[in-house]
Amino acid sequence: MKCASLQRRGCLARRAWCLAALAGTPALAQPSFTSIGLLPGAASSRAAGVSGDGLVVVGECTAGSTVLAVRWTPGGGLADITNAGAAPASALGASQDGSVAAGYDFSGGIFHAYRWTGATGMVELPAPAGSAYGQAFDISADGGTIAGTGTILSPAVGSTVFRWTSATGTVDLGTPPGGSEPTVAAISADGNAIVGYFTLAPGTKAYRWTGAGGFENLQTLAGGTFSTGAGVSGDGSVVVGQSNGTEGLRAFRWTSATGMVGLGTLPGGTTSTAAAVSADGLTIVGGGNSAAGGGRVFVWTQAAGMRDLADLLGAALPAGWTLGTAEGVSADGSVIVGTGTFQGVTQGWVATLSSACYPNCDASTTGPVLNVLDFLCFLNRFAAGDPFANCDASTTPPVLNVLDFLCFLNRFAAGCT
Repeated sequence: MKCASLQRRGCLARRAWCLAALAGTPALAQPSFTSIGLLPGAASSRAAGVSGDGLVVVGECTAGSTVLAVRWTPGGGLADITNAGAAPASALGASQDGSVAAGYDFSGGIFHAYRWTGATGMVELPAPAGSAYGQAFDISADGGTIAGTGTILSPAVGSTVFRWTSATGTVDLGTPPGGSEPTVAAISADGNAIVGYFTLAPGTKAYRWTGAGGFENLQTLAGGTFSTGAGVSGDGSVVVGQSNGTEGLRAFRWTSATGMVGLGTLPGGTTSTAAAVSADGLTIVGGGNSAAGGGRVFVWTQAAGMRDLADLLGAALPAGWTLGTAEGVSADGSVIVGTGTFQGVTQGWVATLSSACYPNCDASTTGPVLNVLDFLCFLNRFAAGDPFANCDASTTPPVLNVLDFLCFLNRFAAGCT
């Protein structure tokens, strides 16, 4: 059966090579950068999250003493999605196509988690049982699962993790064993894993929660006392964040096989922190510093290591911009969002990189970057069971199947856009 399976994969790959040769190789698109702007009369904006397809940004905008939840699209610009009387509010997570968002508002004098669609507006979610209020921090790719925290007031003030679906309602997941005050940072695209951090002396510890395994303490880098989880891959197998250790503060990448692995720093830098990871777990974005202490944004890949986003953008980054922090990345790793400053004004931004082109499997840079070697690379990664080969991001076993070859062929034909 294994030989037959490999032969079948080989036939599919050869067929794909022929079709690709007939189609030709599209040109590599150039990097781009844009601000999400400000609402009329607003003083600042923040890009807090991005949809899986990279076309919708969610966040917040500060107007006077009021903070409003916002949603940005390339065609429609920045829009206020806050219900009347619900400010302050923030939008923190978006579904794959950006049609559903999640966050929290302050209606009725207390914080509420909400789920937003264009048709319904903000719909508040019940707080976990025994909690006074809740806050949502992220949402699954299909918009059907939301993760957040609730606040318990009795017998003592504390927090708890919750997971909401329309079928189950708000389910209290509790607190990691031995710890307290858990915070949610992200939920996997399939909705089956939640990451964040919790208090466990002598500091905080990153955790991963799954339905099968419950809470798992991810520990720290060697010699460390604290860590925080910040992002998770589409299937929940890769967690990123930051931890201190013998080498200082470092961004990390965690898997059950490798444990927590530090990612180093940008050239000349002394610290790094990870903020988000692509669906396949192979592209990580975050922040670092320079020798002088100023903030920079990084993009990390297995092939190229840690690189400065400003350098990757080159002339596409307008003069006067300081990138500040990265806060989200699209499913394929090509679109990064964050918050920086331009002419003294804090604004959210969107950066698109040509180097994060999914069909460029071997990460080549010599033109044509899309060629027969990318199909060989994909075939090898498929045979090895690499999550990268799950092109269509399916979650039903077997996740690697013939549809992934068709997906790769289509994305190859579409080029690096």
